[in-house]
Amino acid sequence: MTKTMHIGDFKAQFSQVVKMIEQGITIKVIKGKAGEVVGYFKKEEEEPKVQTKRPLGILQNENVNISLEDLQWSEEELDEWGL
Repeated sequence: MTKTMHIGDFKAQFSQVVKMIEQGITIKVIKGKAGEVVGYFKKEEEEPKVQTKRPLGILQNENVNISLEDLQWSEEELDEWGL
C-alpha cells in the first residue's frame, strides 16, 4: 500500500509516518502544486546474511591459521606502533 503525502504534512506528522512505515506502508512524498516527487520511504526488506568462506589468497597453500585473538591488540601494542 502506498500513501501520498505533501512534504509539509510529512514533516509535521513525522512520528506518525514512522509508525506507518513500520507497518509496511510506503510513503510517497511530493512537493509543490505540480506534485513533484521528492522520494519514497518504505521499510527495507532485510536479506538474510550469508557468511561466505573467503580464500586466503597467496597464503592458501601455506599452513596459516588466523584467529580473532590474533586481530586484537592491547593499547600498549598500538601505542608502540604509533596507532
